[in-house]
Amino acid sequence: MLRGMSRRELARRSGISERYIAQIEVGKGNVSIVLLLRIAQAFRSAQ
Repeated sequence: MLRGMSRRELARRSGISERYIAQIEVGKGNVSIVLLLRIAQAFRSAQ
């Protein structure tokens, strides 16, 4: 995971399930702008 953050930690910080994050990673999940913002905010809060 980017910046050393585990999938579990990203899920916890973003409120998105680990399973859905895994699907996004392999290109199988449909990602909305809202979900992208939540993921970006999770990475931002980890800094």
